[in-house]
Amino acid sequence: MHDREDKPLNVQKGEYELLRILKLLKDTSYPMTAKEIAREVAGRDDEVTLRRIRRKLNLLEREGFVKSVGKSPKKWYYCAVILVSDDVYKRHVKYVIAGLAIIAGSLIRDSLLETLPEPEREETESLINCGTALRDELKLCASSHLEHGYPETFTLYNKREKAVDRYCSIKKDFQKAVSDALKQRFKYAVFVESTSSIKPDPESRVYYVYSDRVVSICQEALSDYRRDLEYLSVDRPKKMRFYSEGDEWGFVKTERGIIVGIGDTRLLHDFHRFSKDVYYYLKSYGPEARRWFKRLVEYSIRLRDELLKIIHEIRQGILRGICHICLPAVKSKKTRS
Repeated sequence: MHDREDKPLNVQKGEYELLRILKLLKDTSYPMTAKEIAREVAGRDDEVTLRRIRRKLNLLEREGFVKSVGKSPKKWYYCAVILVSDDVYKRHVKYVIAGLAIIAGSLIRDSLLETLPEPEREETESLINCGTALRDELKLCASSHLEHGYPETFTLYNKREKAVDRYCSIKKDFQKAVSDALKQRFKYAVFVESTSSIKPDPESRVYYVYSDRVVSICQEALSDYRRDLEYLSVDRPKKMRFYSEGDEWGFVKTERGIIVGIGDTRLLHDFHRFSKDVYYYLKSYGPEARRWFKRLVEYSIRLRDELLKIIHEIRQGILRGICHICLPAVKSKKTRS
């Protein structure tokens, strides 16, 4: 019944099935598996039918009418269409480029935006700075185009994201380690935030530690160590050196003058001991942080170069892949080669 339905005159069965496959994929806005196509076109998905459908899909792909993505299972989509009008294409291109800029990340985004003419750059920045919902939508749209139209760049993007996640995870683990060490070392002190304004009071004999400042200094030390393996001097990080201000009771500061606590020599000596704790954690987490950050930078540079090429192509009228809000769009002769 599927093969007879609306069949044009003087068209062989095999040719008609080929036309139905093409029309099905053209009218569908998402990739389909061979099994899904077989069910729609032939009404069955037995092995003989699947082999026949796959042969025709391979023929259509070879001629540039459809494109396959994935492996298990492989999916197919129509890729020989041009969007209904230049206006629709131009509007969609703005969204894709903004999404690619979001995907690029803060490390390389500016180098992408500066290649755009000023009016386009301002419009793209405006889209990027819209609410979270639109940013997520643009990112989803652009990543879908990368996945289905630029698989190698999409793989590179995923590698960069893995490096970002791993690096952030190491920083988080390091922060937890130094925070726990801080609490253990200064059990007798009151922990306060940098927003608190407290003056030394010898009569109160209350020790204070600015925990957020100390953790921030430790994170800076990790960043410095990540850039320079010679950062550690003897057994104490350069930024983790302290002195007390006052005769008996006063501020404890870093060499840069940052107040980290209030107390006497007991607090100062414990800060010296704490700096050795930080030294240990820098030696533990620093090399891995350095390694993953190096990968992050390398992947980002390669991703930037690929995204620049893609954006240049898009602005010339060539857009590969699909997303959930557009038809597959390819304005390139490459799709027919």
